[in-house]
Amino acid sequence: ETLDGTTVEMGNEALMPGAKRDQGPPQGPKKLSEEELSSLDEVIVPDDDLHDHKVEQKSSYSDGELEGAIGGGSGRVEKSLSRLIRIDEGPFIFGCNSSDIAFRPEKKTNIKTYNFGQFPVTNNYFMKFVESTGYQTEAEIEKKSWVFQGKIWNRVVEVNEDGFEEEKIVFEKGNLVEVEGANWKHPLGPLSSIERSMDHPVVHINLKEALDFLEWRSKLTGKEFRLPTEYEWEKAARGPDGLVYPWGNEWDPEKCNSIESKQNGLIDVDACEGESPFRIRDMSGNVWEWTLGTDIPPGKEETARLLSARERRDFPVLKGGCWMSSKENLVNYFKVRYHPSMRSNFIGFRCARFPTEDELNS
Repeated sequence: ETLDGTTVEMGNEALMPGAKRDQGPPQGPKKLSEEELSSLDEVIVPDDDLHDHKVEQKSSYSDGELEGAIGGGSGRVEKSLSRLIRIDEGPFIFGCNSSDIAFRPEKKTNIKTYNFGQFPVTNNYFMKFVESTGYQTEAEIEKKSWVFQGKIWNRVVEVNEDGFEEEKIVFEKGNLVEVEGANWKHPLGPLSSIERSMDHPVVHINLKEALDFLEWRSKLTGKEFRLPTEYEWEKAARGPDGLVYPWGNEWDPEKCNSIESKQNGLIDVDACEGESPFRIRDMSGNVWEWTLGTDIPPGKEETARLLSARERRDFPVLKGGCWMSSKENLVNYFKVRYHPSMRSNFIGFRCARFPTEDELNS
């Protein structure tokens, strides 16, 4: 999409000339309960039976988790959606044999063991960050953000050849427009709310804001959380055999939230069963996800250059497609680049970190 109100194919790379913000690092975190801390740093190791760790309702809760401020409504049951899954070192297939700029050249490679978020960061967990720090996003400060408007799939009534009215679902293109009052708490504008969608992926988050959330999570847990690299993201999605989609090599619109799902928007991160060989969920569709670096996490200087990038070739890569992506753009090796200040209702992120020595030796 371009940002002047016109629409192009999602495969094109987009530039957003966003305003600068020097908000600084997150404020010092307040103390959370031991249960909340544990939920922010739960890791499933490969020896576990991953199918025993399906998302389920918890049997006990901290005092705040049933309150509307955290849970999105009194009595809401919070799910374990912040867990990480260990992905061990080993060869995997990266990229694709294509001359398309949306793909990197195919090769077999290897990367170090890492922990990878089973789900994207949700509204619920971003709210914990905001409540702990008083943080404000750029969209909140500027009182506007980018929203894809217009139903992609719309119901219309037409008269058929026999003269009878017939309801059809037709494809329509919307536009990406700047909306006053749109932000992570109001994804479509001031009249929208996340009150009943706390398990949706958080959106309207630019690159700096994702990094600030990860810095907060690092301070709380004492572990170095970060964005995944492009290699880490792709290995988590494709498994060791280089799958085309997270669930296999054949397209299945029931496995993800895409343009063919006809949802016209976000859904819960655990709503679709299209998991990868490592049991990572929601990697195809729903939201594009920020990544940082190619094969190894960048240092502070390189990260600073990414945050201030002005040339399209230097912009960070996003992976996974979103709720308005077609199946061609949902293959695991597809990528787009956006300006680091880009924020919208189709961009989110997920967490990663290296295991500690104790974790590796346990």
